[in-house]
Formats: sequence, C-alpha cells, structure tokens
Amino acid sequence: MPRPGVRRTARLRSRVQRVLPAHALDAPLATFDIPSLLSQMRREDTWRAARRNAVTLVKGRGPRVVLVAMHGGSTIAWNRTKRPVVLQVIAGRVRLIARARASTLEAGCVALLQEGDAPGLEALQDSSLLLVTSGKPRN
Repeated sequence: MPRPGVRRTARLRSRVQRVLPAHALDAPLATFDIPSLLSQMRREDTWRAARRNAVTLVKGRGPRVVLVAMHGGSTIAWNRTKRPVVLQVIAGRVRLIARARASTLEAGCVALLQEGDAPGLEALQDSSLLLVTSGKPRN
C-alpha cells in the first residue's frame, strides 16, 4: 500500500512498480528521491533487457524533467532540439557530442544544449543523468 500522497505507476512487462510523489508530473511542487528512483529503475525488466531506462518526473507547460539510466556503451541520438536542454550527470561518465565538439562529462557536471543542436550522447560507463527542457510553449 503506498504512503499517502504517493502514487504508483505500473510498467507493462515489469515486476517493479515505480513510486513517484502524487501528481508529480504536473504538480506546483514535487520532490524526488533520485537514488531511490534509480535503484527502482535498475530492478526493472527494461534495465535488464535494454541499453537504457528512463522515467519522466515532471512534464506539462513548465519544464520537462527526465531521469535516465544508461548502460556503458549505450547511446542517445537526437534530431534537432526544439528547445534548450540542460543535462546533469548524476553518476558515471558520458561523452556529449554537439556542434562537432566532444566533451566528457562526469558526475556533477552540467551541460547546456542550445535550441537547434543535434547532439549525441554515449555512456562511457554505467551512468545516470537528468535531462531538463522547457515544456510546451504557453499560449
């Protein structure tokens, strides 16, 4: 039974249920236990079967925040970014390639990708990171 104010999200074909704060996707205030979420993600079938796993923590009109766990050697390739993206490495090391320039980022590093970039990201070892973008434009 979840604690009050906590909702469980079911994942298809997974034996683990993620626990996120109630209404976290669009709440005016939400807090997250990142180490606990990463531990949950690494127990999921998706982590064992795929090169990476991710969960959207916040989305809506404001920022979108995605927690990503990557196996060493896995990659993410974007087309062109439609909005600026902030990438924060939580654990591990990644290589970020943007505008024909490569940067190695370690835990604690933050990078800003401007709108229109077509970046690539490679995990040099098992890594976790937060991706933050501005959400939908306000009308």
